Amino acid sequence: MLHRRSVLGIGVALSTLPILSGKAGAQSSDRSRDVILSVADAKAAAENLLSLALYAKLSPENASVLEGLNERIFASLALLGGVPAAEAEVYVEPAQAVLATQINERGIPLVPASASGVVPLVNSDAPGDDLSAAVAAVIKTAFGLRDINEAGLASLAAQFSLKDVLVQLGSLIRSGEWALAAQVLRTLLSRLAAVWQAVPAIQEAIGPEATRGILSATAARYVPFVGWPVLVATILFAVAQHRERLISALDKAGL
Repeated sequence: MLHRRSVLGIGVALSTLPILSGKAGAQSSDRSRDVILSVADAKAAAENLLSLALYAKLSPENASVLEGLNERIFASLALLGGVPAAEAEVYVEPAQAVLATQINERGIPLVPASASGVVPLVNSDAPGDDLSAAVAAVIKTAFGLRDINEAGLASLAAQFSLKDVLVQLGSLIRSGEWALAAQVLRTLLSRLAAVWQAVPAIQEAIGPEATRGILSATAARYVPFVGWPVLVATILFAVAQHRERLISALDKAGL
């Protein structure tokens, strides 16, 4: 079970370790302080990454700068790879505790073994103006999936009452208001991550392989430790790459 402690709470607790347990405790405390500082650096870099992506309006020309920040995040979190799994869980964002548990339960490492690109590769899907297919194309690109059940995606939207927020996102994508779209997307992801039933429902709708792919890509964007910024950037890059198709599909659907 994950420990739901804030970073501040961890810091206060760690400040007593040298007194309580001597040299060994001091060494553990020093390592913990190093990890806390590294996680804080990773969080700041993640927010900078998303801000730069939005400032450049998701232009791929800015990719080298973003990937440099991405490497910095990965390097900052590398310290977590050297601590026991139970200890690493202490540094999970409290808001990501449910999601982190479900990632762990499926044997997916919380700490990625390598950095994954922020700007995804576009899938070579056949063009079309069907909305379900357009949304599926975005998800496959963002999460690196080969295939996904479109009907399952539609059932999830209905099950979690996502129509209004998806229509709102569609409107922002159409008008190119990327910063607002990022805020709406973060709120949507936070809402889903806080619901324990969300991942089982996703697995039932689109299957275990696609669900594992989504969770693996989520962990690869450091979500358990830094929150949503890197994943949101990747999803919005996928949206930008499929934007014309999405707009055509929205027009056809009358949205």
